[in-house]
Amino acid sequence: MESLPQFVDRLSKAIGCYSHPGRGSYSLKKYDTMKPHHMGVFGWVHEKKTEDRFLIWADDELTDLQGHTDADEVKTGAIYTKTSIGVGYYVDKDSTGRDFHKAVRALKVIMMRK
Repeated sequence: MESLPQFVDRLSKAIGCYSHPGRGSYSLKKYDTMKPHHMGVFGWVHEKKTEDRFLIWADDELTDLQGHTDADEVKTGAIYTKTSIGVGYYVDKDSTGRDFHKAVRALKVIMMRK
């Protein structure tokens, strides 16, 4: 069964981005730096252990229309502040199928807009 670090490594390679471990999650970022406000963070990856899948959150303002429609969840207060809107993508552990490719496609667009 795929672990969170293994999944983030595979996901970041597919997207062409960098990642950084945090408290129980990973941030996806455009630039390989630790300087605040210069990393280009555009997503966060969490593990849903009870569901055997991963959840990727991104800022709704950075998605295109397709990424917003393809999102598995849209939620206010998911990221940044209580009023910000986040889009969530679920990917099953060890998945290389439709759910994985849908998330990669959306996150590539989101990274380019960051």
